[in-house]
Amino acid sequence: MAGMNFQTRSRYGNDLELAYSVLKGVGNFSDINIALLFGDGLSQLSVGQVRVQAARKEIWEEYIKFQELAWHLNRIAAKKIIVLGECFAGDFLQYNIKKSCVFTANSNGKVSYAHVKTIHDLQKENFIFDEFLYHFFSFLQGKYPDTGNRIPEGDNNLNAAYEYAKANDIFNPANKKRERIAGMIDKDIVEIPQMKNNLTLAELRL
Repeated sequence: MAGMNFQTRSRYGNDLELAYSVLKGVGNFSDINIALLFGDGLSQLSVGQVRVQAARKEIWEEYIKFQELAWHLNRIAAKKIIVLGECFAGDFLQYNIKKSCVFTANSNGKVSYAHVKTIHDLQKENFIFDEFLYHFFSFLQGKYPDTGNRIPEGDNNLNAAYEYAKANDIFNPANKKRERIAGMIDKDIVEIPQMKNNLTLAELRL
């Protein structure tokens, strides 16, 4: 699969819009309680009627260190659900975040990958979502955003959404569906979602 670009950035806006639709439709959050932040603000996005703001402090530095993110999150007294779909998100699991559940697309030191629907999509680099986020948020709303296919068991249980996304991740070696793209990807391309939780099961709902 040499030359395949799994970093196509056009999918990031779709991931953000899917998460937003889940917060609105399933979590019943109002726009006043949702802040959408993306990139450096130079490439603005619109999600519905909500403007996406720049994800920066005083100066955009391309990234925030996980240590700094952990420090900020631990200053928040409320319950925190943290969903990280980016590459190397598993590195964040080393930090202890109070009153939180952390979901990551892959394990420590590993990159994450784009959703691949068909071999044709893989060949054309037609990546419109991230794989883990696609299954995770689709489960919560009970259907897939691009196909409309229903997920009968889907509901607002975050733990169940994680287990569903992990089981259906096409890059997870435990997923039998991986066989349909086995000839197109390197055997070392592996994505095994992770969870670190210190909340009760009752708290793992939107």
